[in-house]
Amino acid sequence: MKIPVFHDDQHGTAITVAAAIFNGLKVVAKRIEEVKLVTSGAGAAALACLDLLVKMGLPVANITVTDIKGVVYKGRREEMDPDKERYAKDTRARTLDEVIAGPTYSSGCRRAGS
Repeated sequence: MKIPVFHDDQHGTAITVAAAIFNGLKVVAKRIEEVKLVTSGAGAAALACLDLLVKMGLPVANITVTDIKGVVYKGRREEMDPDKERYAKDTRARTLDEVIAGPTYSSGCRRAGS
């Protein structure tokens, strides 16, 4: 496009999630570098949230992404794209159930009707 665009599904969701995590971390006196995050959903909004959180200091190594096909892992071919690939982990875990225990935060970003 030849004009700037504000994509509210991505930007609006990302800034809201970032504000919630930023303020939540203040309440529990934790630093973002210490956070472990699991996300259920890897669409445009979820990835925009992750991208912003990484810019705020959340290490990519501390993020586990899952989608409709399970954990986004290195070497996975099904339902992958370059945006998800940035968050692929070297792990044997394949399901949300396997990775959900233990993170500081769990985030779910889904399309309406999903």
